[in-house]
Amino acid sequence: MNWPDIKLGECCEVVSGGTPSRGVNEYWHGTIPWITPKDLTALPDKFLPTAPEFITEEGLKNSSATMLPTGSVLLSSRAPIGHLAINLVPVCTNQGFKNLVPKSNLNPDYLYYCLKANKRQLQDIGVGATFKEISKTKVEAFKIPLPPLETQKKIALVLDKADRIRQKRKQALKRLDDLIQSVFLDMFGDPVTNPMGWEKVRLDEVTSIQTGSTPSRTNPDYYSGSMPWVKTTEIRGNEIFEAEESITEAGLRESNCKLFPRDTILVAMYGQGITRGRTGILKIPACTNQACAAILPCVAILPQFLFTYLKNQYEEIRRLGRGGNQPNLNLNMIKKFTILLPPIEIQENFVNQAAIIKKILEKGTISDRKSTNFFNSLLQRAFKGELSFNNNYIDQLLACDSENKTISSEIGTKLCRLI
Repeated sequence: MNWPDIKLGECCEVVSGGTPSRGVNEYWHGTIPWITPKDLTALPDKFLPTAPEFITEEGLKNSSATMLPTGSVLLSSRAPIGHLAINLVPVCTNQGFKNLVPKSNLNPDYLYYCLKANKRQLQDIGVGATFKEISKTKVEAFKIPLPPLETQKKIALVLDKADRIRQKRKQALKRLDDLIQSVFLDMFGDPVTNPMGWEKVRLDEVTSIQTGSTPSRTNPDYYSGSMPWVKTTEIRGNEIFEAEESITEAGLRESNCKLFPRDTILVAMYGQGITRGRTGILKIPACTNQACAAILPCVAILPQFLFTYLKNQYEEIRRLGRGGNQPNLNLNMIKKFTILLPPIEIQENFVNQAAIIKKILEKGTISDRKSTNFFNSLLQRAFKGELSFNNNYIDQLLACDSENKTISSEIGTKLCRLI
């Protein structure tokens, strides 16, 4: 189908945000919801129901913050570019947004998914040395396909259905991840109180801890290469099989980046909101930016044991942070962090039990990737006019949902047997 490409500035009002002075108490702790890009990182779906911070009427009047009506599409325009949400209540944002208030010919849900499908293109038009940012002018000039309003609504409904299926599978996988954490605590006790009296060591006594770097953003020859390059926003207590960005051999060679091996454990040393203190484990060789501490594999600690240990210690790691409004960790703090060191054979026992649970995860993980790929395929096809709304297509969605219910039932049965 040939739909016209329309500039966002022609079908939306593009609204920037602002931050009232932190030094004026009268501007804060009011009744007006106010958000930053970090507040979009952990949303379970596309909707933003409220905000963690509130400003006063005085704060609104004495800053460049602007009230956005319900149903606006919030687009983070820096640090990072491309986080999205639809607000369920009127809100304000900080200056890290270029928000979109749709006109009558544009459905907010359609716009949300359209921008999601074009996240990489939005990132590509960002400029800046320290971090990339997209300007209001560039957002207004960005073009999207604009089918008739009824077609927009149909597309959004289909994508909503596919996204719900994807989220259900992720919830089932989280139950299994939580079980691994429970098995760990049963075997080793609370790491803080150490009721079983395990030996304690500093991390740098048993392994090497390093960090990465960011090749210059001004040199395009450093990016879009063959080596995955992980940022703190991708560290979410997860196994890392891919990265949002990659660098070239030149980017590695001409910066302080290092290529870390598989099973390296990453700790986010700084980042907005809940990011600081999160851990991840590389399942591929990869580079990182300077905000990640990389704990290299060693003979004294099994990677799965240490990964689970540090996930359980998230709050303790966060408390090490120092600084003003945004406390940060540093490499020395991670090196000095004290961990329990049970004998290797007991670590192996835990890893073997975790492996049993992870086997149960395999079918769900394969299904999760399948549903994610299905959703991403729909996302790309939807805005090229390639979606059909016939019975065959609807049957695909129903079959996918049925498979999800079957897998959830199997996981629940196996969990009961294991427990």
